[in-house]
Amino acid sequence: MFVFQQQFGLFAAVAQSASETARDLVVYELGRFDQFDDPRTLWLLLAVGVVAMLLYVRWFYRREKSQVPTALRWLLPCLRMLAIAGMVLFFLNPVKRIDQQVATDSHVLLLVDTSQSMSVEDESTDDASKTTRAAAVVETLTESPLVELFREQHDVALAVFDERFENIWRKRRKTLEEKPQAKSQENESTGITASNWDQKLEPRGLETRLGDALLEALDFPIGSPLAGILLFSDGGANSGIEPLVIAEKAAEYQVPIYAIGVGSTESRRNMRVQELSAPARVYPGDHTTVNALIHAEGFAGNTVKVELLARESNSKEASAVLINQQQISFDQQSQVLPMQFVIEPAEIGRLALELKISAPVDDQY
Repeated sequence: MFVFQQQFGLFAAVAQSASETARDLVVYELGRFDQFDDPRTLWLLLAVGVVAMLLYVRWFYRREKSQVPTALRWLLPCLRMLAIAGMVLFFLNPVKRIDQQVATDSHVLLLVDTSQSMSVEDESTDDASKTTRAAAVVETLTESPLVELFREQHDVALAVFDERFENIWRKRRKTLEEKPQAKSQENESTGITASNWDQKLEPRGLETRLGDALLEALDFPIGSPLAGILLFSDGGANSGIEPLVIAEKAAEYQVPIYAIGVGSTESRRNMRVQELSAPARVYPGDHTTVNALIHAEGFAGNTVKVELLARESNSKEASAVLINQQQISFDQQSQVLPMQFVIEPAEIGRLALELKISAPVDDQY
């Protein structure tokens, strides 16, 4: 079984957590530059104008120096240049801008698959006993430092999905003043305790809407920027939006998605009824054919017994009665074989048919 246990550092550094306090940024700038696409144009015009005015002051000084007392010969030009400097400064329109930087903490979303396929017990890679895929995820989230490692820089949220998306809890980012707490106290703040982790992540969904869940995660109004999604799933998406479409949308949002595959790399072994069909109406004394398709994966060379049972559909307490049975053999690793059962209704009434496969003990579903 492959379960993500370590190497969380790369993902934890996806986005830097922001400060929790607001900060004022004081900026002094020349407002006139906002009116020009190219600042060099303004500087050129300004230089030409200043040079022209200085030449005028020099010409005026030479013209009046013979008529002005010696004490005023330097004072008047200085006053004129000071006036020119004031005009230039007024033209440039200096402004003081105060920007208030209010930062919010980003969050990392742990998204866990809770569809029924997560209840599969895969072959272990060592001598340890088998464990379900869901139990492997629970072990990773409770026994590894994953959550606390992410909390060094981000808020951490946990959500589950099958045919629907559900937000479970959110933990705040650790602060410098935060004192170490006992693991049980931290879990109590989120409503998750050691006794109900299995309950919260219990596989129960009939569908795996992976694409829908990712879309919900991107648009979920949690109130802070999404730094990334850590997805725990066996990858068996079987309904809803195509996940790759949502992955492209996540790329546009600059939200990385890290998929942690849970389960064995070996082909699964499963035998199931893919289809069962029978006529809607049959008259007494007539023989009719019930058709079925049996899908087997990983059972090449196996022969199993398939039983057709019937019970009264109007009675909830009626027990199913065996009306036909056959043997079926598979010679390929992945194979779909048709079956036909010829039956003759014994009495008038509505019947509910049930097809039962005596699957091998190593069937994973």
